[in-house]
Amino acid sequence: MRYHAEHEDSQLGQISTEFIPNLDYGEGCGYSLFEQSTACARWMRETWTQTAS
Repeated sequence: MRYHAEHEDSQLGQISTEFIPNLDYGEGCGYSLFEQSTACARWMRETWTQTAS
């Protein structure tokens, strides 16, 4: 993120927070892909804010 914050010519437009699980929900996974993705997005926003300032 530091590179992209420091270089105005960076072509980065977005970062995906999609997780592709090894196990399927039908196989008894005990976690939420949605919750993982939203936690990752929060972390990325916080990191971007710190990095870009």
